[in-house]
Parts: sequence; structure tokens; C-alpha cells
Amino acid sequence: MLADGRIVIANHCQYTYLFRAIRGGGPRYGVVLGTTIKAHPNVDVITAHRLTIAPYQKTEKNTDLLDAVAVLLQSFPDLNEGGYDGYGYWYRNLRGFLVNNATSGYTHGIWAIGKPKDEAEATFAPAFFINETYITYNDYWSFYNGESAQYDPAGISWAITSRMITRDAVSDYTPVREAVEVLSGKPEEYVGNVVLIADVVRRAGVRGRQRPHLRPAPGVRTSPYVLATWRNPANNATNAERKAVNDDITFIYL
Repeated sequence: MLADGRIVIANHCQYTYLFRAIRGGGPRYGVVLGTTIKAHPNVDVITAHRLTIAPYQKTEKNTDLLDAVAVLLQSFPDLNEGGYDGYGYWYRNLRGFLVNNATSGYTHGIWAIGKPKDEAEATFAPAFFINETYITYNDYWSFYNGESAQYDPAGISWAITSRMITRDAVSDYTPVREAVEVLSGKPEEYVGNVVLIADVVRRAGVRGRQRPHLRPAPGVRTSPYVLATWRNPANNATNAERKAVNDDITFIYL
């Protein structure tokens, strides 16, 4: 119910701005009279793959780390096609510690829903050899609590942008490595990048047939993953300072 007494239905197709705002916004934007939630059946097995790469010795530009990140970015389309979803992060420079005493590195938690360890491992193996670990969950909620139910503390100021990545965009190592160099920020900056591997491509056909109004946009259908880049402006930064940070991570000037 809106402030003027009108009762509306907000979802992905109508009153989309309200639907986006009210999730987490509570009663600031209206009174929620009812909700419709889509439920999914539980699953028998989910295998999660955890990987962390960190340099023993941090160099000024962390070249070796960014070389490895570029190779990983090239492998994600195949992993997505093989059934993996999940998140990966890399930092050229981090204020805290990523692992042990390392202030830079790459880490990910990706998972194959419905695949036991041997099938998940067979999907990952052709990409590269790394000493990594797997963990298998026997139902969705134990997986969710172990892998996804993690949140940053409230009060952090963010500037964030994202890019949808296609398979063709990462086919050539040289431009991928150049992009990683730019996205990672300057050696003295604190910039974070996250990889979001999603199964939108695999589900698009089914969703499109069942519910045509939920067909993803063409860009999403051809993007096996998304890259999001962020920096943390000071909590007391002015609007102009925030805009400058946001422009810096969004636009690439040639």
C-alpha cells in the first residue's frame, strides 16, 4: 500500500523501481500487505570448490598474481557451461589480510549443484592443475549456510560498477591481461574485484518457455559471468569525491 492509499503489485515486471527499493527498505516506501515467494525443491548433493592463491612475496605491481587471474578469467565460461556457479574475488592490494599474512591474492567459492565430487572435479580438471579442496553438502540449506550466508558489516561506504563478460571477450589472453591490470587499480590503491558465475545462460531456455516475461536480456543470456569492481570512499566523502571514485572504476579513458 502506497502513501496515497493505492494498493499495487510490485515485481520484476511492474512497479519495478518500488520492488527494487522495498527489498530491505522496509516500510519507508509503503506497507507490504502480502508476498508471493517462489519455492524450489531441495537437492541431494552440492559440491563446492574452494581455492585461494596468494603470493609468497608481494611485489610492487603483483604481476604474477594478475597473470594468474587473467588465466582464471579465461576459464570461467567453460566452468559455467559445465555447471559451476559462485563467486571469486581478487585484490592487488588489500588493507587487511586475505589469508595468513597476505595482503593480496585471489579466492573463490564455486559450486556445482546436483553434482557429486567426482563429477565436479572432472569438470574443473581440464581448466588447470591446482592444489585445491572440495566440500560436499547433502542438502541446500547446509550448503547455503556454509558458502553463501556471509555479509559485510553495516556502515561500509561502497562505489561499485559491473561488466557482463562474454566468452569471446576472454578468448585472447593479451587483452584479458591488460583488462585485469586496469581493473585491479594502481598498486597504491585499494580496489576489489568479484567474479559472479551464474547459470542464467543454462536456465534461459527453460525460463523463456515457461514464463516468457522472465526471459533475461540478450546481454545476460550471452554472459557466463559478471565482473564487479569496487572501491571504498571515505564515509564522510563529499558527493563530488564519491562521483570521482565511481567514474574512476566505471570509465576507461584511452
